[in-house]
Amino acid sequence: MWFINTLICLVQIGSLQQTLCFKNVQIPISFEDYHSCNVAVDNLVDYLNDDLKKRQITIIFKCEVLDGESVAI
Repeated sequence: MWFINTLICLVQIGSLQQTLCFKNVQIPISFEDYHSCNVAVDNLVDYLNDDLKKRQITIIFKCEVLDGESVAI
């Protein structure tokens, strides 16, 4: 099983204009294979990109296999 793991960064927040990032934020949906996971990532990027740019939010999406499972790409 595959899942989408993310790194979410809020850019230039607060009075110090710092960037705040959250690591290993998992989207609670699993996928049977890498391809279906990657298609979901592409769809999320297309859907969210404009809004995230306006809000100065950066998200990195990565498909990862659940611990202990074999990987076949």
